[in-house]
Amino acid sequence: MKHLAPEEMLEMVREPAKDFSGACERLLHLIQLLRSPDGCPWDKVQTPQSMRPCLIEELFEVVDAVTKDDVSNAREELGDLLFNTLLTAYMYEQHGDFSVADVLNEVTDKLIRRHPHVFSGTEFGSGLWDSIKNDTEGRKKDSVLDEVPEGFPPLLKAYKYLKKAAKQHFDWTDGADVRKKILEELSEVDEAEAACDADHLEEEMGDLLLSVVNLSRFYGIDPSCALARANGKFYQRFTHVEKAMKEHSIPMTKEHLADMERFWQEAKNHNKSGH
Repeated sequence: MKHLAPEEMLEMVREPAKDFSGACERLLHLIQLLRSPDGCPWDKVQTPQSMRPCLIEELFEVVDAVTKDDVSNAREELGDLLFNTLLTAYMYEQHGDFSVADVLNEVTDKLIRRHPHVFSGTEFGSGLWDSIKNDTEGRKKDSVLDEVPEGFPPLLKAYKYLKKAAKQHFDWTDGADVRKKILEELSEVDEAEAACDADHLEEEMGDLLLSVVNLSRFYGIDPSCALARANGKFYQRFTHVEKAMKEHSIPMTKEHLADMERFWQEAKNHNKSGH
């Protein structure tokens, strides 16, 4: 990255750029400025390790904005994610490991390599991407499941495991069979609960959740997106229940569960009406 004097960077970052190239340069010089000796106390002390929670949080905020179809918020959150990504890359550059330009060139080269149907006229095939990763790039693992990062959250990891297995033709042929498996796992949860075996119950609950994730995958639905949507609906409906109970001076106790259910249905019907 081109290094400027602090006063030059200060002057450059004050005004919005007029094109893409200028906007990128402006952001990179801002990062450089924030990490300089006279920069921001918080930015100066961060490391790639300390940036991990920031990257995860910003990614989820991007997904939330996209899910809500909030264009203005999506623009803002994508900017936050881009900033945190480039900030982390610049930390490696400062340490002498690689440059920000190396990161950008590497991903560009990789995408060109993985799209021979675009750049070389090769016929596109469903296994082309994996073939290039495994054979050309030498990323083949002992198990296809080893390609899934260890640090993925359990729900995402389950989804990725099942997708990898399905690509190896280890999959159900009919959705009815997947649903039957869910009922089977639910029955085993009931058995573990009846036996008052907490450890076994946890195990069977895990199997049940994995089966539900598999049904979602079978129908082409990303379970993380589906669950995020369900969380949003639950939040809207439950907060409506809280507000309605408070307005009617009804305490939220088990004796008033019927009232809570009534307001829940009210919120549910209100959402269906599109108001």
